[in-house]
Amino acid sequence: MLAPFSCLANEKGCLASGDVLHWVADYCMYLAETDDFANEKVQLCFERKQAFKIKNTCENRMKFKKKLCDLPSVRDSYPSAEACYEDATFSGPAVRNSGV
Repeated sequence: MLAPFSCLANEKGCLASGDVLHWVADYCMYLAETDDFANEKVQLCFERKQAFKIKNTCENRMKFKKKLCDLPSVRDSYPSAEACYEDATFSGPAVRNSGV
């Protein structure tokens, strides 16, 4: 079972570094199967998730990391979604590059 979000609240020990906006952008781009942030599906997803209203906390970044790890295109690279979720080195390109 995954660790509760409250256990991950310590920013120094957070398994999802970076900015929550970048986690949302990565999630939306993976969902739309594109690396084009300007893509209409990506933009609709980004707006629907109200990304600009989400506070940049470990808990929120972990929520989007979990969503990413649950996607087949990401999950299939790991033995399980939980292995992805617990991998502190995993992130999407927007997170890794500090922007899209």
